[in-house]
Parts: sequence; C-alpha cells; structure tokens
Amino acid sequence: MKFDKSRVRRIGRLFSGVALVTGIAVPLLSSPTSATSTPSLPPFGTSYVVNHSSDSITVISPQGSVVTTIKLPSGSAPNTIAISPDDTTAWVADSGSGHISEINLTTNTYFQDFPLPSGEKAVSASINTGSGYNGLGLLDVVETGASSQVVAYNIPSFTTASTYAPPLGAKDTQIAQAGDGSSFELLESCTTTSNSCPNGASGTYVQFVEPNGMVSIGNGANLVSPLGSSFSNYYLAHGDIGYTAYVAEAGTNSGQLVCTYNLSSYKSNKSETCPSNFQKPIPLAFEPTAIASSPDGNTIVVVGVHNPNTSNATDEIEVVGLNNGGTVPTKNTYTPYNTPYNGASGGESVSFSSDGKSFYVGDSTGQVSQWKLNADGTATKSANTQNISDPIAIAASYDVVPTPTFTTTLAAPGGTFTFDASNTPQPTSQIASYAWDFGDGTSATTTSPIITHNFAKPDQHGQHLVTLQVTDEEGSV
Repeated sequence: MKFDKSRVRRIGRLFSGVALVTGIAVPLLSSPTSATSTPSLPPFGTSYVVNHSSDSITVISPQGSVVTTIKLPSGSAPNTIAISPDDTTAWVADSGSGHISEINLTTNTYFQDFPLPSGEKAVSASINTGSGYNGLGLLDVVETGASSQVVAYNIPSFTTASTYAPPLGAKDTQIAQAGDGSSFELLESCTTTSNSCPNGASGTYVQFVEPNGMVSIGNGANLVSPLGSSFSNYYLAHGDIGYTAYVAEAGTNSGQLVCTYNLSSYKSNKSETCPSNFQKPIPLAFEPTAIASSPDGNTIVVVGVHNPNTSNATDEIEVVGLNNGGTVPTKNTYTPYNTPYNGASGGESVSFSSDGKSFYVGDSTGQVSQWKLNADGTATKSANTQNISDPIAIAASYDVVPTPTFTTTLAAPGGTFTFDASNTPQPTSQIASYAWDFGDGTSATTTSPIITHNFAKPDQHGQHLVTLQVTDEEGSV
C-alpha cells in the first residue's frame, strides 16, 4: 500500500520595500531598502518526484524536462516529500532507513538527515505552517514500527514539539494537513473489537486531530462506523477547511469517493461540513490508488487503474468538481497515456500545484504528467515526463515573491527623483508589475522596474515614505 499526500496551501504574503525621500526643507537624504542575498529558487511549477525503489528525487522543470536527480542514502526507501513554503528546503520521509532526509532546493542536493527514534519508520509527512499551532513551522510525521504515532518536529532544529498517539489498538497510516494549519486528518486502522475502536468495531477510520497539543477531536460524522467494509485500501486528502476530509476507497475493479467531516466541530459552529452536493459516496469504475484535493477544496482528483492485472489494464484519472452549483459534483474521466499495460498497478501519486491551477500524476510505468485545470472543470495534459523510476509521491514548488528592493537617485529640490527596482530578487515566476506609492497622495503601477517622480513639496515632517509592491505573473505579491 502506497501513500500520497496532497499538498499543503500557501497563504499569500505582502512584501514592500521602503525608502525615505527628503523634502525641500532639510538636506537631501535617501534610505533605500537593503537587499539581502537571496538564493536561486526553483521556478514556480518545478515538481519533485519521490522514487521509492531507487532512493532518489527526480527534479522536473515546469516544461516537463528532467533537471536533475538527487540521490538519497542507500536503503532510504522514501515514501513522501514536503516542501517549505519559501522553496528552499524539502523533507523526505524515508520508510527504509528510519530517517527524515533534508534536501537543499536552491542547489538540488541532499544536505543531511535526521534519525527517528529507534524502531520507528516514517510512512507519511506533511508541513504545518499555518496559525493552528501558534504559527510555528512544523513537520508532522507519521511513524510506525516500535509504536504508531504522529510526531510534530520543529523546523529547522528538528526538535520534538509534541506527539499524538492513537487509541489503544489503532494504527496511524496517512496524514492530510489542512492548509490553514487548524487541524490534520489521519487514517487509522483499528484491529481490536474493544472500546478503543469507535463503536467497538474494527476497521479503518478518519481521525481529526488539533495540532495545538495534538488533541484528538473525534471521528467523522458520515463515517462514524469503519469506512466501507467491502473495500481494502484507503487514500486520504484534506478538504478546503480544517475539519473536512475526502477518502478514496479501493475494492476489486472498482471504488468510491467519500466525504467526511468532524461532527463535534460541526455541532459547535454549523459551518464545517461536506459540500451540499456531496452527501453520498461517488462510485468509481476503477481501483483508486491515490487522491489529492485542490487548495480551495473545490476539485478532487483520484487516480487509479481500470481492469488491473489484465491485458486491458489502463490508468485513469477522475477529476471531480464540487463548486459547479449543481445537485451532484461534475466528473471528468481521463486515460492519461492511452496505452494499456499488463499487470500495472496504475497511478501511484497525484498532487496539486500551490495555486490549484494544475495537478501532477505519476504512475507505475515511470511517467509523470502535468495537467491544467480549465475553467469548465475539465483538465488538459500540458507536459509529460518519461523514464522516472518509481514515482510514489510528487510535490510542486510554491510561488514565492521575495521582498522587493529599490535605490533612489537624488535630485535638487523640486527636481525629478529616479527609483530603480532592477535589483529586486526575482520571484519564482516573472515579475508582472511594480506598484509604487510615493507617500504624497500619488501612486503609479508600471511593468518597468524604473520610474521617475517629482515631489511638489515635503510632508509636515520634511520627508515622504515611498513603498513598492511587486506582483508576479501568477498574481502573487
């Protein structure tokens, strides 16, 4: 059973550069924003593919070409990857070595690893950078082996922040992190018939956990009993809010997509529930093997294999739209490679870009494809990369805009000042516009980094506060 996690969502940040421009009444001075050295960040849309069998990470450009392959220590058997929102670091859960490998994304090199407690193996990991845990950056890791637990590690120090242990007799298997950091969901298997299992019944459950103190907050409202008893494998994705989850359940030659939410949270605020048009399971005509939710929770993508272990086996993608306003979600089915393959296990991984406009699919034939979501809910394959060894998990880089900086060329009183932002560190997507506020009641937006301005008179303090905001082609500021 292989696991894939949807990506955590990036919250937009506002950056500005500041300069003080002296007025006429005092000597002319200028204090431009100082530029700090910014490492070369990966272009927005760069994807990182975890190769389980070859102990490596394949780096793929936004255009679909292989940039490089990062080798991990032999025997790592990596399962999942989590990327820091500033695009500088990735952490890989190594199920074979019992380590977390750290990757430097500015140089695409293996940097170091952190050993887990003796006997523990990492099967799933997710970044928590939201405000749900006091705004701290944490790496939440599902560990199985000597015990079954979720450990929140502080990053970059990798010291333990807190630990969640499942009920007696239960075992954590997968984690899905809410984008705002308010909670995470777990798949838990419970093999005992004691009261430690919900309703005293064995099976697989969705468990909701509050990261602040690792407090369990109950089980799903729609799935208070074990998930579908006729299914054997389950794959988890978070929804658009902290207490909603989606599960792809796999049976023999078929499956279903279900939604569940935390009942106790719903009772308290009456808002966190499944979409109104998704109140019952959605049947799938193939065996699902991975699932991902878009950052806004409006699109669910399930990948899997149709007619497995036969000469007619084909991989399939189901794109499910939840925001169409209809009584039922929209469904669009795709066969990404249009060629059958014998005995293949189908799609192994799926993950969304941080802006939710595209998703990435990896399958056991060694191919990774990028798909663009269209406005009508359909998807179009935009790039395809072949000869990837074993794409068990995929993560994509974020859209990062560094703090802008500019210099000021001084002028005589009443003269023309020149502001130059050419040395602003490049975002991971190209800069589309420069928005200037001159602090005298006037502003301007240009596509050029250089602008001139005349100040009619100084303000009451003898100076003007000039600010700059840059926006990239993806709309981030």
